[in-house]
Amino acid sequence: MKTPVIRPYPTPAVETVRADAWDVFIDGVVQTGEFLTTYTPTCTISARRRLRIDMQDVISVCGINDARSLAVLVTWYSSGTAIRGRKIENIELTENAALHEASCELAGSEVADKLELRTRLVVRTAIAPLNGSPGFPEGAVLWDDVVRLNVSGAGAQFPVEIIDFAEAHLPERAAWYLDWSERQWERPLLGHVRLLVNRTATRVATASTSPEPTPEDKMILRMIQVDVARTLIESALADPEFINQQEWEEDSTGGIVSLLINGIFGDLQTASQIRSRSNSDLAAAIQSGTGANWRF
Repeated sequence: MKTPVIRPYPTPAVETVRADAWDVFIDGVVQTGEFLTTYTPTCTISARRRLRIDMQDVISVCGINDARSLAVLVTWYSSGTAIRGRKIENIELTENAALHEASCELAGSEVADKLELRTRLVVRTAIAPLNGSPGFPEGAVLWDDVVRLNVSGAGAQFPVEIIDFAEAHLPERAAWYLDWSERQWERPLLGHVRLLVNRTATRVATASTSPEPTPEDKMILRMIQVDVARTLIESALADPEFINQQEWEEDSTGGIVSLLINGIFGDLQTASQIRSRSNSDLAAAIQSGTGANWRF
């Protein structure tokens, strides 16, 4: 059970701030649930949520009667990269409530493993005690909410290498190849799975390494992402060991593929049912679930 935070100043009830769920987008594609299934390292992640702050509660409990004294602080942190960010925003005052749409945007290269989005209602500038009202230090937190998301996109946690397929004795005209030991689900995904890109497939190689991908680059990356997801998921669903295993280590290949399946299908049983119906249905569901945009 989480221990309540005791602060040296009065704070309003949790329900004083009514917050909608975060709407999270990757390159404009909406994400559902706690899984960022269309993630790639070159993507742009944006998020927004609407807040309604009951100013009557803030006034009665805290004695703060001016919304200009308050601000919304949005922070984010990724456990896989240890990168943090913050954005402080003014709020708009109406008659009895302050309405605000909190938002943030970050690069896919800043994120891996888990993404934490935290929203706080804070005191923008210090408020001195007055007529029996308590004072508040700058940055005093009146309300706090945190949401954690899983970075589960195919290709989110393994490296990309550009090689000559002819020299590596791979099909010379293939553009990419997923190099991994199938069905070794217990192995850590990082170091076990890697995406090889053929150097002679110049357009794909450029898209895979560009720090600022063009719309065409992003389309190529989406195609690779769908293909990688399909390879991993089809292999998992064909393996009784994977189907029967209840839990995997978080950073294992099985654990990451489980996250990918849950993010696209909701659960393993649904994915298995679709596969038993038709491999084509499974492939189409993966294509749809990874958010591929085929408008050329």
